Amino acid sequence: MDIKKVKIIIKTCLKNAAFKVALIYACLAVLWILFSDQILLLFIKDAEALTMLQMFKGWFFVLATSVIIYFLLRSEISKITQAQETLIKEKTFIEKVINSMPGIFYAFNESHQLLKWNRNLQNLSGKSPDEMEKGKVFFLDCIPDNEKAKFIRTLDDIRTNRDNISLESQFIKADGSKIPMLYTAGYIEYDSERYFLGFGIDISMMKKLEEELYQAHKMEAIGTLAGGIAHDFNNILGAIFGFTEMAKLETDDKEKLNEDLDQILRGAQRAKELVQQILTFSRKNDQELKPLKIQAIIKEALKLLRSSIPTTIEIRNDINPDCGSVLADPTQIHQVIMNLCTNAYHAMKKRGGVLSVSLQPLIITGESDDININLTPGSYLKIEVSDTGIGIEKEALKRIFDPYYTTKNQGEGTGLGLSVVHGIVTSLNGDIQVYSEPDIGSKFRVYLPVVSSGFKGNTHDTAATLPTGTEYIMVVDDDILIADITARKLEKLGYSVTKLTGSIDALHQFEHDPDLFDLIITDMTMPNMTGEELATNILRLRPAKKIILCTGYSDLINNEKARQLGIRAYIMKPVVMDTLAVTVRNVLDE
Repeated sequence: MDIKKVKIIIKTCLKNAAFKVALIYACLAVLWILFSDQILLLFIKDAEALTMLQMFKGWFFVLATSVIIYFLLRSEISKITQAQETLIKEKTFIEKVINSMPGIFYAFNESHQLLKWNRNLQNLSGKSPDEMEKGKVFFLDCIPDNEKAKFIRTLDDIRTNRDNISLESQFIKADGSKIPMLYTAGYIEYDSERYFLGFGIDISMMKKLEEELYQAHKMEAIGTLAGGIAHDFNNILGAIFGFTEMAKLETDDKEKLNEDLDQILRGAQRAKELVQQILTFSRKNDQELKPLKIQAIIKEALKLLRSSIPTTIEIRNDINPDCGSVLADPTQIHQVIMNLCTNAYHAMKKRGGVLSVSLQPLIITGESDDININLTPGSYLKIEVSDTGIGIEKEALKRIFDPYYTTKNQGEGTGLGLSVVHGIVTSLNGDIQVYSEPDIGSKFRVYLPVVSSGFKGNTHDTAATLPTGTEYIMVVDDDILIADITARKLEKLGYSVTKLTGSIDALHQFEHDPDLFDLIITDMTMPNMTGEELATNILRLRPAKKIILCTGYSDLINNEKARQLGIRAYIMKPVVMDTLAVTVRNVLDE
């Protein structure tokens, strides 16, 4: 037999309290049996006394061994009790530490059954202690359905790599609301079982600060482009003034008059598009991720840039029309392009150059030629923005995406632009890389994952003849010129119109005869009572009444909120004739 194995067995046995007591008892019994009679015979010769002593010898052995065993057991029990108390203290300490954490703690098995948790998780989930204790709670129940697949893929990566991984997702609270959460999870094996465990931190405040950071940079970028925007607006206004003056002089020549009016309309349309681009870029909105084709967004951004940067900088674009869709918010994509192009403009500001923007599909196989792409294999869109400017030093490249880091002179920028771009791209599960050489230029490459279905734009084909009607419409706008032109357009389409410039007067007239009007068209921003409040009061009296809300710009309402209020349509000003005609007819025919 292997001596080492014997020693290990003996050491193991000696650590066992019951074995130690039994061993001591056995040794004492053997010694007593072997030597007690011999000792008595050695000193006692009287047979009667010897018999008496042998009887007492048995009782003495029982008493002595009982005392010895008592003290041995008390010693071992004391050690066990101390060990148990230590374990209880450690368990209590760990529970207090876990429960005092600002976030949630969780441990679940490979079936996602929650086994350990802290008080924060229980409170947020709204689960009863009984549900938690009986193992009826599964951690994935706390994750929104649209994010479960991503969460499971992350768990698979943790299991495969045996490494801690962080993931941004959401947590479903007891009331059904969702909060953004940063999860960090690891993978352990214990007692032949496998577990995932980790922490989750509420990042609502961080998201709010990020949003404020993005908004601050939007305003900074608008300031940078303000001169070019003003220049473009002045050109548009010059054309409108000029052709209006010519139209007044050519009232006798109908053909030339129509040509002048067409030019005025084109100028007004250009102004409308420019305002819309500025609002799209600067608006602080709730980001709604949806599948969308980004070709048109990139072109819109380049159109705004063209009017904002000097002609010494040539803009080239190579936009592939067959690229797939990405899951994003249009404003985010607009901001990424604007920020990267504005950065390129600053690099070429002094000596001019070429600003190139391209959009191409890309398949990443894991063996891409691009360096350090932190992406899983799959289909992506690659947006590349390059310039022939001053380039970026190697040391500066290491910090290029840090917030507030900038190589620009004081007053030329805060250094937020590229950190904002990096934040947007990573939030869309994409990646961004930069390649640059001093005095040659820079290339920024953005990679965004392709999704299966694309955004479907407006497919309405406006008929050559505008739709008309004979219904009765109330028009409400505090600007008399807008109220007047809207009423004239509607009357031209065959409708009967009452125009009002006060929302209070409009409500009083509606209350006097609620069934008189078939449709109400109201402005949003008005004194005393907003269009939203007017619509709410009207719908309180007649829930089925049809209302169209118009606005030039408002932070208080959007299309989705208008629909929730019961408003049938939401139109951005200025409202052209065909949009007005089609929208009014569609709402009346609902």
